Amino acid sequence: AWAPMLAATIWRLRSYGLLAEGWPTPARFIVSARRILHVGLPAAGTNTIIPVSAAIVTGILATQGATAVAGFGVAGRIESLAMVAFFALSAIMNPFAGQNAGAGRLDRIRAAMKAVFAFCLGFGALLALGLWWAGPTIARAFTGDAAVQSVIVAYLTIVPVSFGAAGIIAVANSAFNGLDRPGAAVLISVARTMLVNVPAAWLGGRLFGTPGVFAGVCAANLLVGAWAAWWVWRATATPASSRS
Repeated sequence: AWAPMLAATIWRLRSYGLLAEGWPTPARFIVSARRILHVGLPAAGTNTIIPVSAAIVTGILATQGATAVAGFGVAGRIESLAMVAFFALSAIMNPFAGQNAGAGRLDRIRAAMKAVFAFCLGFGALLALGLWWAGPTIARAFTGDAAVQSVIVAYLTIVPVSFGAAGIIAVANSAFNGLDRPGAAVLISVARTMLVNVPAAWLGGRLFGTPGVFAGVCAANLLVGAWAAWWVWRATATPASSRS
């Protein structure tokens, strides 16, 4: 599946004249590789951290019983579908931020951030309401086990409250990569997945059981989402906007 997509991508890039003719010299290849890896390696590290954090949260839920793990697995797949729009926005933000930063138009990035953050919060609120309302129906569609259903419903009631904030985190990370600040993107991801998410989920589980774990995940998204929004807003400030 990947081979045809790669071939089509290379053909399209060549048709637009975006690929240089011939093979690069070793020196030119090294320079280009360094520029790519400057952002690519931190981004790859971030993608590695996310499943590790999910595994730890699964381990925390395992202390609550097998039904908690089963329900979490189902709800996590529903979350992946619900977050597609946010991931699409984050994919767009990287080249948009990079192009406008290169042109010195931080004001455009800032205006886009304002619109995207508003969309994330608004669409996130709609998702939260929709999943809260449809949660029991969705749970029954996946399993007939009442205990697992209750876990799915609890997740779809609590965690989607923070979907908008999670979308802001994804967009902010992408913007920082476009701004050639991959370290900031990594720090935000580490804070969300390991420094805040795992301790909050553990504490919530100790205090309130399975719903407490989900509340901890929700709180981590909200806290880190607010911080990420503030940080990227500050990073894109122009002299005029900083005085206002």
